[in-house]
Amino acid sequence: MFSRNNIEFFNIAKDKGLIGSNYLMWSAVHCSVPKYLRTFIVDRNVLNTLEVKCGNKDFDPLSSKSKNFYALLVQEKAKHSRGFYKLMSDFNLTEEETRKAFVIVKSVALETFAQCFQFKILNNILFLNTQLAKIGKIQSDLCTFCQTSRETLEHFFYQCSFSTEFWTKFENFWVKVAREQIKLEYINIIFGILDQRSNLLNYFIILGKIYLWNCSKNKEIPFFLPFEDVINRKYKIEKLIASQSILSLKKFQAKWNLVLNNNPIFFVKE
Repeated sequence: MFSRNNIEFFNIAKDKGLIGSNYLMWSAVHCSVPKYLRTFIVDRNVLNTLEVKCGNKDFDPLSSKSKNFYALLVQEKAKHSRGFYKLMSDFNLTEEETRKAFVIVKSVALETFAQCFQFKILNNILFLNTQLAKIGKIQSDLCTFCQTSRETLEHFFYQCSFSTEFWTKFENFWVKVAREQIKLEYINIIFGILDQRSNLLNYFIILGKIYLWNCSKNKEIPFFLPFEDVINRKYKIEKLIASQSILSLKKFQAKWNLVLNNNPIFFVKE
């Protein structure tokens, strides 16, 4: 009926009980259909055999929810960021490994700020002194902590002597609370450890990076004892939130069980 004008189309649809009485809304929907689709002739035999893919799965409109429709609409438009390809190149990773580093962020951290902070690192848009000096925000691009080298992402989070000392103490801390020996390389500090068993460890690594960042912004030297207090505070907050429902409590226990089973005293101290 696209050959009819809006008023005729509206009256017919209204008589058939297809719509309410809001002509302006109906007209907006009518006009929103692209012109090429208004004259598009659908072969019903083809339509009945049409298979629509969303990712690697068949798209079923009857069982799909809003997020599935959204995924279908954006799958042809969504592109990897420049930071995505830079990470692949810098660390010699496959596309699947790089994608996993982005995907696990939301399952690792509950706080929006922690998720956004990690995404900034992965997309290489965390403004350190090198970038700030380049745009004239500050005069020196030297590291805030050591003042000896340019403050690049690798230097700030890994090469700086203060950062190196912090991550060494972090490794000892993890042995103490989880009874597990680890050795963090630069790739682990940036990406995390890409397996499901390491969600809590990856969360601690993100918190460690945020702690170093906050120390830098406050012109403070990073000491490890205040970071332990950060971990303990996060534990108590998540436990309080989880106590509101059984489902949340199960998720909390699944996340924190590794350290609670090995060193529960640390996480109940006042």
